[in-house]
Amino acid sequence: MKIKNIYDLTHGISKKTFHPFGSPEFESYETFEVQGCRSSKVTITLHFATHLDSPWHFVRDGKKLEDLSLDRFVGEGLVVDLSDKYGPSCGKNLCISQRDLEMAVEKTKKTLQSDDMIIINTGWHHLFDTHPKDYYAYSTAIGDEAGSWLADKKVKLVGIDACDVDDHKFFAQPPFHPPNHGKNFLPNNILIIENVGGEVDKVVGKKLLIIASPLNIKGIHGSSSPIRLIALETE
Repeated sequence: MKIKNIYDLTHGISKKTFHPFGSPEFESYETFEVQGCRSSKVTITLHFATHLDSPWHFVRDGKKLEDLSLDRFVGEGLVVDLSDKYGPSCGKNLCISQRDLEMAVEKTKKTLQSDDMIIINTGWHHLFDTHPKDYYAYSTAIGDEAGSWLADKKVKLVGIDACDVDDHKFFAQPPFHPPNHGKNFLPNNILIIENVGGEVDKVVGKKLLIIASPLNIKGIHGSSSPIRLIALETE
């Protein structure tokens, strides 16, 4: 296998990166001037920036990050484009329909197979850094029927360049019962990536080798992890 191109589909993280639960807090504890090296620590929510959700996030007895085999994070992935119908200029809090998702897959002229990954480009990633409050308040989600269709396809991972695969209304009052997190994806061991970004515009319509590698977090906190999402174009 020869690697033709490597794409980074990840948002960067800095102390300025916005999140509704708070931005990261960085602190240097070794400096080059004093210790001759540089080391820092960070306080951050694990559901931050480009991150992966494990079944443990919404399934009572679901698999934690440490329970997932490495092959769950690597595989062929199809990148589809819905920015013309669900981008920021199209409206607020839109939900992707099954028909539109099917048409987006058909447009690539590639087959979405069982055990594939799918990455959905809505165009909302462009607001992640420039208008983060609008991004978190109004970005597009995946409708229940579209999520059910992906579950029937038996994909192994769903990613989106928005803050959530589920509509905001499902998080208005606890306990939360979002259909994609709680019914379509995680109970079926379909992993979720939210806040896809980086060079995703460059790979729309392509089928690539996707690597979505989370931290190997142990125990009850293994519901999610920030990731470096990499796409490899091979020949």
